[in-house]
Amino acid sequence: ANKYDDFRREWVRQRRARMDWQAIINPCHDNMAWGKVKAGWEKPNRTNASTSEIIFQDIRPAGEYSKIFIQSKTSDNVTKVIGGDTWRVYVRGPENIAATLFDHNNGTYQALFLIMEPGIYQLFIYLDYSLCDGFRDPPRDWFIRGIAQGKFQREGLLGPLDDYLVQPLQSGRPMGIKVTKAETNLSLGDKLHSPESCSSTCNKLWDGFGRWRNDKWRPYLEESYNWSLPANYISSGTLWVYGDSLGVRLYQSISSRALCRKLYCKCKNSYNWLYPIITEQQSRTKNDSLDFLAGEVLKAIRSVLNTTELQQPSSVLLLNLGLHYPVSVNFTTFQKVIGQVINLLKETQALLPNPQS
Repeated sequence: ANKYDDFRREWVRQRRARMDWQAIINPCHDNMAWGKVKAGWEKPNRTNASTSEIIFQDIRPAGEYSKIFIQSKTSDNVTKVIGGDTWRVYVRGPENIAATLFDHNNGTYQALFLIMEPGIYQLFIYLDYSLCDGFRDPPRDWFIRGIAQGKFQREGLLGPLDDYLVQPLQSGRPMGIKVTKAETNLSLGDKLHSPESCSSTCNKLWDGFGRWRNDKWRPYLEESYNWSLPANYISSGTLWVYGDSLGVRLYQSISSRALCRKLYCKCKNSYNWLYPIITEQQSRTKNDSLDFLAGEVLKAIRSVLNTTELQQPSSVLLLNLGLHYPVSVNFTTFQKVIGQVINLLKETQALLPNPQS
């Protein structure tokens, strides 16, 4: 029973880690401003992947969580006692997996991964950033220096940059691990029959965790999507996909399928970077001297929420406010926008007629 408790604890920990922004930025919470360097965080103290090493590994049988610990060191082989590095760990063999990384804020980093197939695996470990450079906010005038959408700043505007390292651990020396056969035939579902509550769980959404096997993506929890509609079902509502090019691709993928043809009356799409896109060509050239305006984002979302289609109780708005924001505005600004969008959605929900009344 203790082994299953450990499994459930790691399962929940891995999922919480993806959503816990406070834990993610904790080692760098006071070291994200552009152009400012804390004492002791100068370039000579930058981590070097060639001198860094794996100091401990706990490789478990298939179906159990394994982990490795990386000790960061400088070019002079000095052991680091601060966090702020961005390591990337891949596990490749019968299955291919991207590990979840934890910064312990003391110079060590834990990579956690779940392998389901026994066999010989290789570890591919890269140092992307050091000294919190991977969390650095853009300069204060970054958005203004771009086009109206806060993008396409002039090449070289930030001066010479050498912070993106992409260094392989131990200069790429092969690192192999052996994963033995599972010690139990219990499925993951059985192991998770009574998981502790997890604030990031949403039973209506696939959690995105899994691995590649034979060039096919395999979720850890296999689900069946062979759904069917009652014979007398009448299509209702609109599924509205709102977001960047990923949203456009999703919309194009589903527009001719049963989701948009049978479950909903129709699907619609709004294309945005930070602000709405009329045409890409126009958006790439339109310029102004304005800073980021959160009100423009809210106005665009509000206009969609106020459409007749989304006033229906069976309609759904799928929002994707992603990549374009963190590359154009600082983290606190992005947070505020998300908070304002949440408030807007709550206000809109409160105004909608209650279908039960």
